[in-house]
Amino acid sequence: MAESNTPLINELLQQVGQHADFEQWLQKGKLSACVVSQLCQPLKIDSRFALQPSRFYTSAIHVVDYIYKSWLALQKRLKQQLEGKMR
Repeated sequence: MAESNTPLINELLQQVGQHADFEQWLQKGKLSACVVSQLCQPLKIDSRFALQPSRFYTSAIHVVDYIYKSWLALQKRLKQQLEGKMR
């Protein structure tokens, strides 16, 4: 599982980080609802990630969503703390 799912997770992490709306998500502190699953759809037919069980795609989507939601929430909290100290 790790040999096929880890590259998929890494690709999704990279695509979310390079998304055009990433700065907006960083300002809001949260990820849009279905962005990761939309980014995963074209990867299902990519030869590197094709023929995986659907549970692998679901797992990768949930892991990436969890990682970015927690990281964005942390960044928002740190930004608010910094703004409070500057005020």
